[in-house]
Amino acid sequence: VQRHIFRFGAGQAVRMRAKLTSTVLQMPYEVFTSRNSSEYVQSLVSYVSLFSSSIIVLLRLFAEGTIILGIGSILIMVSGISVVLLIAIGLGSFFVYDRITRSRLREAGHTQNESGRLMIQGVQESVSGLKELRVLGYEGYFLRKIDQASRQAARASVFLSLMGTIPRYIMEVAVIFLIVGMFGIFVLQGVDLESMYPMIGMLGVAAIRLGPASGMILGAAVTIRASRPAITSLRQ
Repeated sequence: VQRHIFRFGAGQAVRMRAKLTSTVLQMPYEVFTSRNSSEYVQSLVSYVSLFSSSIIVLLRLFAEGTIILGIGSILIMVSGISVVLLIAIGLGSFFVYDRITRSRLREAGHTQNESGRLMIQGVQESVSGLKELRVLGYEGYFLRKIDQASRQAARASVFLSLMGTIPRYIMEVAVIFLIVGMFGIFVLQGVDLESMYPMIGMLGVAAIRLGPASGMILGAAVTIRASRPAITSLRQ
């Protein structure tokens, strides 16, 4: 399944690059010159890659969601309380995390796109006008321009990578709360814990699989949020 997903996403990148290149080559010249050439390069190289990554993430989201539904159906037959706790913890974690990071992810996505465009523009202008730059002594200006854009892109990339990693740890903690919460409920109900060990063991095994799947879903939300500015620019 993963192989088919990756192949499909890569195929969509090929299709989109061909479509975008064809569109650019057929533009009226006045429309073509209304944008800096770095925007076209940025779209073909970076935005298409983010578009492909978003498709892959969405398909993996459906795949992991199917697994969660399957495991959840089994848990419903065994213990409805565990499913209620699982849904509450999962949805609670998602909405809180999404609410906190939503605007910052969008801003980081914009920063990454703009700084990438400025880097490409600086490289293009400095390479194509190298003779003039050396005559005028402007090498330092373009070096600073590219360096500044590169640092901005690096900061945005670090933030986005971090936001994509954190959900894994959030879900690991959530799984611990799920198991401890189930123990607490059984103790309050006066259930003989020894008789509940098999079910607790099954919940633990299910949680081991549900934790990474839920973390992937939270990570997918991060990727999609961060890619929206690029995909909007690609569509335009």
